[in-house]
Amino acid sequence: HFHMFHPPSSTATFPWTGILLGYPIIAFWYWCTDQVIVQRVLAARSIAAAKGGTLLAGYLKLTPLFLLVVPGMVAMALYPDDVSRNTNLAYLILVDRLLPPGLIGLLVAAMLAALMSSFASLFNSCATIFTMDIYRKLRPTADARELLLTGRIATVVLCGLGLVWVLVVHSVRGPLFVYLQSVQGYLSPPITAVFLIGILWPGANHIGAMVCLCVGSTLGISRLLLELIYHRDTPELNNNNNNNNNNNNWLLDTFVYSNFLYATFGIFAISALLLVIVSVATNRMFGISPTPTQRDATVPYQGSQLQA
Repeated sequence: HFHMFHPPSSTATFPWTGILLGYPIIAFWYWCTDQVIVQRVLAARSIAAAKGGTLLAGYLKLTPLFLLVVPGMVAMALYPDDVSRNTNLAYLILVDRLLPPGLIGLLVAAMLAALMSSFASLFNSCATIFTMDIYRKLRPTADARELLLTGRIATVVLCGLGLVWVLVVHSVRGPLFVYLQSVQGYLSPPITAVFLIGILWPGANHIGAMVCLCVGSTLGISRLLLELIYHRDTPELNNNNNNNNNNNNWLLDTFVYSNFLYATFGIFAISALLLVIVSVATNRMFGISPTPTQRDATVPYQGSQLQA
């Protein structure tokens, strides 16, 4: 069954080298730094509860194989013509043609409830980050009432931006899953670089982290916007477009038309390198000699400390 592993030079969406290099970066970002996940861990009653909840969530994350992949395979086997036209409708085709009307309504209600719960978590996390990490630093004298109003306004603005972005997502002609993975792949590398290097290397400092985040985020957003401008859909279509247009711009081929997993690893490598270089340079410039005893992250927290 090794024919299922697409070679690195393949125009497939998920070459095995891309999965090996790119997906761990996205996974570290999601499980270790995403505010929706971290906020729930920090809300645990103790270290033991936080660890148990994390392990349970990891096991639950194995279920998408049966909830997403298997239904897609069934839809392709039963309705190959309809699914081939638009793979994003595979699940809806199964629901519409196999379930009775009563179960369809129940399933739609459950999906809407899950969607609203996810949106509530997302908006709450984004509003918390903006209010507590940005607005409160700009206005240290703000009281609780003002912070609450700021969080509500931030939530409304996020809802508006989400509605606008729906139009952008609607213009994507490729598989929706690939688009969502690529967006995460472009935004996660600098955050993952700061998280991993900050834990593993005592010499990292806040200046290097800021440069890493700014440059890495700029590269990721630039890649995403260029994809939208040049209407990137799938690697297969990109390859055909390049051949038909005789495009010899190596920078465009490398930065825009390359596989999104390779781009994810490239942005991560650049971000990590910048973090190390800037940290070393500023440490020498300001005479900083960090030691493990100066780093709070190396001190193991006990359950009693968390409860206190």
